[in-house]
Amino acid sequence: MSANQYNVKQIWILSVNISIASYIFLYTLGVFNTCTSNVAASLDWGDNTSTYINVFSTIIPVGQTIGCIVTPWFLDKLGRRKTIITQDILFIAGSIILVMPHTVTFGIGRFFTGFTSGVMATIGPVFINEVSPVEMIGKVGPLVVISNALGLLCSYSFGLFLPIENFSEDPNNYLWLFLFLFPAALCCYQLVYFLFFMKHDTPQFYLSKNMINEANQALRLTHNISGIGSGLRRVNSDIRGKTGISGIKLSLFGMIKEAKYKKMFRVSIGLAILSQLCGSTAIFFYSTTIFMKLGGGLFMARVVTVIMGLVNLISSTLSIVLIPHFGRKTLLISAEALVCIDMLLLGIFSQYADVGEIAIAILLIAFFVPFGYGLAAVFWMYLSEVLNDQIFTFSCIIIFLVSTSVSLVFPIAVESVGIGNSFLFFSVSMAIGILYVLFDCIESQGKTKDQILYEMRVLDASIAPENNPEESSSLQEEVECEVDENNEIKKVGQENELDKTNMSPEKYNEGKEFNPEELNNNSFSTSLNYSTTNK
Repeated sequence: MSANQYNVKQIWILSVNISIASYIFLYTLGVFNTCTSNVAASLDWGDNTSTYINVFSTIIPVGQTIGCIVTPWFLDKLGRRKTIITQDILFIAGSIILVMPHTVTFGIGRFFTGFTSGVMATIGPVFINEVSPVEMIGKVGPLVVISNALGLLCSYSFGLFLPIENFSEDPNNYLWLFLFLFPAALCCYQLVYFLFFMKHDTPQFYLSKNMINEANQALRLTHNISGIGSGLRRVNSDIRGKTGISGIKLSLFGMIKEAKYKKMFRVSIGLAILSQLCGSTAIFFYSTTIFMKLGGGLFMARVVTVIMGLVNLISSTLSIVLIPHFGRKTLLISAEALVCIDMLLLGIFSQYADVGEIAIAILLIAFFVPFGYGLAAVFWMYLSEVLNDQIFTFSCIIIFLVSTSVSLVFPIAVESVGIGNSFLFFSVSMAIGILYVLFDCIESQGKTKDQILYEMRVLDASIAPENNPEESSSLQEEVECEVDENNEIKKVGQENELDKTNMSPEKYNEGKEFNPEELNNNSFSTSLNYSTTNK
């Protein structure tokens, strides 16, 4: 599909607004890290400070896990757009509860913001993947992780303005309230955008509900007239990726019973577990505590944490340059190898060799170089490419469950076996991850959805396409050259009329009946015949 077949500007605007959900997800995950002492002083935790810090650090991934579990229900019943709207409202309410000056309300607010951010973390990659043409996924896909990294950096940076001593006497100590209310303001903006400016869901959702006219309008939002055919072909492939042999749309539990989804489930579980055993969860939650435990002061710990967030953002942004030139597997394996080495050195230097605080700080910061481009940007893009939305959500559930487990076990492991041995465990996990990605994961770069589904063993050889990354373009050319038998509409005539009237494709087609057979008499019409009955 050429660039003139889809609305590049509209896709970027929509993707940026969707990615706000990803920003809120990681901001929520990291914001408590740099203001624990300030919150403890304001809420008078006293001798229970360590206990409350562990509880309220863990309650976020617990809420995110529960949110991720119910996300398939939201996506099926409400669609992508209305799910974001409801979660924006819930996050705003949770933030207001959180800043009420009481430990109980703080905990309740933390849970609800965690729940909401869990839904947002899941829906962002799915939403962007479904509204983006295949050719643009590599460009807009990294927005998810760039937004994540920016959210993490902001949550860390805001902590620099908080006092580091005399908490109860310094009026600036209550600035931590701003840290927790800031993402609620972003939710207000996103709520307004999806309520009043973006009123369409994805074609995939509309077709799953047999809402043909709405699917037509959604496609016209991101595709020009000449690109509608390829856009619908992409939707058709997505639908085939989550249906049974009989053509019936399957639920997640229905897919578990289908043998053809075995590899997809295996990849979703394997990558989900390995991604959380790289050490990122421990560093996100406890970077300030880790550095202080290794001898640094509170302010220096906050500075190092901010630098880590900045490096993570730069590395995530760098993925936009790397992704077009290297395969997904290559980037994943290289990132795992570098993290493996980094964690090995951290394990040795933090427990078995005294090299000083600066060396430890450098290694903690260096961790985010491979993590940002590989285990964050490429990882999430890869999952959205090789998994359908139900199994993608299932993978997110596993991610949050493992993240919760790591956040609970890590401080216990540090006390029992030492922080160095804890880092060594992450190093061994990455070594295993290299082998897993090398031997069980497919390469998805430059492949159509049908080709990916075939290599994931969801489609059989009788309907699998040839491994030709240019196939979608050639098929689109056939659509563009196709002329109606009655010569009622021709592509050239459409372009000329649009030029004369200066009308958008949306206005030009307003009121026309959507007929996929005009675009392709065979493959497109099949996508409209799938039953939406859950197995």
